[in-house]
Amino acid sequence: MRPVVFKQEISHPQFNRGIVMIRLLRQLSGRKQS
Repeated sequence: MRPVVFKQEISHPQFNRGIVMIRLLRQLSGRKQS
């Protein structure tokens, strides 16, 4: 992956939303396991 393209993807709000959703899912899965 090219760092320049990666930076452009991060600037997109949709990409940021995807990261937030992944973090929430990981927290939920972690709570269920524990």
